Amino acid sequence: MFSWKPAYSLGIEEVDAQHKKIFDFLNKLFTGSSLQHNKDTLKKILEELTQFAESHFATEARYMAKFHYPDMENHIADHKRLMDDLKTLDSYYNSGVSDQTIPLLQFMKQWITNHLATIDMQFYDFMKKNHADELNMFGV
Repeated sequence: MFSWKPAYSLGIEEVDAQHKKIFDFLNKLFTGSSLQHNKDTLKKILEELTQFAESHFATEARYMAKFHYPDMENHIADHKRLMDDLKTLDSYYNSGVSDQTIPLLQFMKQWITNHLATIDMQFYDFMKKNHADELNMFGV
């Protein structure tokens, strides 16, 4: 299961709420796969997650561009890797290969927790150091 931890919080309410929603989607996929829900149900959840992740990544990119984050390119490349993983998971659902779903979700769990704890925190640290006044606008 995917567990949200306060340590993952960036202090930007919009982004934190989106991160929590991504965890919810991943938990639905994990639970549904474990319980062997039908393929159509899982595919619908995956499609919703993929659409939401694209929107979320655009939100993060907007903040990074606004504040001229110097490592934006690498951060966005990491987002692309997750989107590629979601496409791989989608191809598993489409092809009926279900035995790879749980391992891929476990990999994604590692990816997202590492991304939040490391990559997103680097952006937050940049914001604290260089744009503390703007962070105050977000209630940090």
